[in-house]
Amino acid sequence: MESNLNGLLIQTGLENADSVYELCLGSKFSPSEILKRDSNLTLRDCQVTGCAQRLWLNQTYDLDGIVATFSSLKDILVPFSYLNILPRGRNSLIPVFNILRKHLKLEVYNKKALQYLRWSQGIQIVGDHGFQFLITLLPKSGPLRLFKNYSRQQIENLQFEFYKSFRLSLANKCKGLPEQDITRNTFKKNKIIDIRTWHVLPDDREFVLNLLCQTENSLPRDENFEFIIIAHRFGDRNSNAMNITEYDTANASTTIHAAVTLSSPILNQNLFWSRSGIQDIIGDRGTLYSSLSFRSCCNFQTNLDGRSIDISGDLRQLCTCPETLRFLQMYADLPHMSSSSIHPVFGCIASCGVLHGNIQKLLKTEHLNI
Repeated sequence: MESNLNGLLIQTGLENADSVYELCLGSKFSPSEILKRDSNLTLRDCQVTGCAQRLWLNQTYDLDGIVATFSSLKDILVPFSYLNILPRGRNSLIPVFNILRKHLKLEVYNKKALQYLRWSQGIQIVGDHGFQFLITLLPKSGPLRLFKNYSRQQIENLQFEFYKSFRLSLANKCKGLPEQDITRNTFKKNKIIDIRTWHVLPDDREFVLNLLCQTENSLPRDENFEFIIIAHRFGDRNSNAMNITEYDTANASTTIHAAVTLSSPILNQNLFWSRSGIQDIIGDRGTLYSSLSFRSCCNFQTNLDGRSIDISGDLRQLCTCPETLRFLQMYADLPHMSSSSIHPVFGCIASCGVLHGNIQKLLKTEHLNI
């Protein structure tokens, strides 16, 4: 097998070398000459058997993030120092579906509730120890639940007015506190009439959280929406076990973002998922999209349309508890591009001219600005 694979790699490399040579032959390497889609970069997919995996694949595991939802502000245990409630008005609103889409069991929401969930926004009240804590109003689950007809703007207004009422009601509660409480050091250091940003001292943290709970419980709301706290932390790439002490896990629904990274022991060799091969282990409901504009390479993610995810039993067995799997992604682990623009010459050399037509036009536009 090894000799056949080496021969395949050599043949593919020679074809690619010839393609790049023809691209550059006779050219003066000006952007206008290089930006021509007249070459082909060959990729070959292959299946690595169980016996060859130790030679051709490295496997590493990590925990990349946590998302949790719970209903009581008392369950926030992180020793936070600052509390924020709409410090920038409507500009404080944060879309929450991107945080929750891999966490919630979307199939328990009816069609209208799922749409409102996609439009939902929250506000960050605490950010400490790597965690961000948001409060939000979310549509309740249940296939038979009846919702009013809301537009996207009406959902935003409904949620913003709730957060605004939360802030004003909290200020009013503070004004009505008895003398032994209003003289706490936290209230001495902050303006009671303006609770956009508070510096909360350690001795008063529990009291402030209780005050927040009382305020939230006193507010009216649409019966089909519920008050939820979201705690999340991303980007850890932690290879060790996590000890979660920032919130009360007993009262929370928690999802862990776990990753398996497959890499090549050969230096400077990147691995891609084969479009033809990956379709043997996925169903029809997920999304396949090209990786680095290579049609034969693809990334994959399971569906977010409210139906159950559609993948093979073998793929589910990656999880210790397959029935708890909410979301799955398979993608090439390549460096993220932080710049919004690419130097046209660099872009053509790096991609060997094999680019999507829209990207090709963009590079041609960029070279005029150099």
